[in-house]
This record gives sequence, structure tokens and C-alpha cells, in this order.
Amino acid sequence: MKKLLTFTFSRLILGLVLPRNLRGEVRKAPGLLELERKVGVEKTSRRYLLYFLLPLWMIAGLLDWYHHRRTKIEKTAGTHESMIHILMMSEIGLPIMIGLFIEVNALVLALMIVAFLAHEATAYWDIAYAANRRKVTPSEQYVHNFLDVIPFMVVSFMICLYWDQFCALLGMGKEPVRFELRTKRQPLARSYVDGIVAAVTATVALPYAEEFWRCYRADHTLEPHPASAQHD
Repeated sequence: MKKLLTFTFSRLILGLVLPRNLRGEVRKAPGLLELERKVGVEKTSRRYLLYFLLPLWMIAGLLDWYHHRRTKIEKTAGTHESMIHILMMSEIGLPIMIGLFIEVNALVLALMIVAFLAHEATAYWDIAYAANRRKVTPSEQYVHNFLDVIPFMVVSFMICLYWDQFCALLGMGKEPVRFELRTKRQPLARSYVDGIVAAVTATVALPYAEEFWRCYRADHTLEPHPASAQHD
């Protein structure tokens, strides 16, 4: 925050105080150039997270749902696997929603890291269960690659963006560790938030709710289906 205030104040001074013919020379000062570079990197990283990785995760989730439907999950792996899918999406979706509305600090980073590790364990559980009960096609496995790596990329980017709080979480660095939950000081645009919430609902929440209901209507139980040597 101090760096951002310093950067804003410096640009204001450049624009209001210095003559126009001297502004370019002052901008070449090493400290100011480094500050401009850091702010630019942070903005670019946030754009990449919000406008590329997050939509890619939603598309991959929808494609995975399509593969489950095509392999008749309700007749093979059943509600038990569908429940695992909902758990995995929740383990990633909830930290994403927190990151959209809550100021990121050591507590939020810790929640994201724990959710990521839980997601990886659940993903292993999912594939170990499904492999012996339905056909997991190469194309579905390829989609799984994205669903596995995108959460890692998101958590890694968040750690890099909020490095001081990550170091504080580990008991290092000069910045005090913060564990409070509070809304963002600079909230995201309302139009973007509305669009993301609508997109997550359409591509993740509704499809996987439909999958769970379809499976439960077929077997009326959450219990695992017996393993089968031959997949339908």
C-alpha cells in the first residue's frame, strides 16, 4: 500500500509541479522506474488471473461435466463420484469467491493454500474411484490436466502478488501478519463481479447440481458403486 501511495503521489507531483519538458527526465529516476515496473507487473498479473485463468477454469469444469454425462456417470460411478466433483469445485470455488470480495492477507493466503492441498487430495480420490467404475477417456484426462494445474497457478500468482503477507505467514519479513477478514479497499468493478458470479453459476454450479440430481435419481444413495472390470 505504501508503494502504491508513493507511486500515485509521485505521478501527481510530476503532473502538477514540474515543467513539461522536465517530466520525462525525472521519470527516468531509477527508483521511480522500478516502482512503475512493479505496479505494472501487479496490474498485468491481476488481469491474467481475472480475465484468463478464472474463465479457463470455468470452461474446463464445464467440459469435465460434459465428459461425465457422456460416459453415463449416473449408471456407472453414481452419486458418490458426483459428490466428489461438487467437493472439488467447492474447494476451489470458495477461495476464488473470497479473493474477489475480501482483502487478501495472510489468512486468505492460508485458506487458499489449504483449499488447494485439499483439492489435490480430493482429485486423487476422484480418479482412483472413477477409474474402476466408468471409462475415463483421454480427452477427459486432458481436461483434468487443466483442472489440476489452474488452481496451482492461481495460488502461486496470489502468493507472488502478496509476497509480504506470505512471508509474514511464515514468520519472516518486515510486514506484520494480518489475519482479519475485511472487504477490499479497492473493490473490483461491479460489472465484472456480476459477470463472474453469473458465469460460475452457469458453468459450474448449475451443471454439477444437475449431475448430482441425475445420479441421485438413478441410485438413491451416496454409497460407492462396486468396482467393475468392464466399463460401459
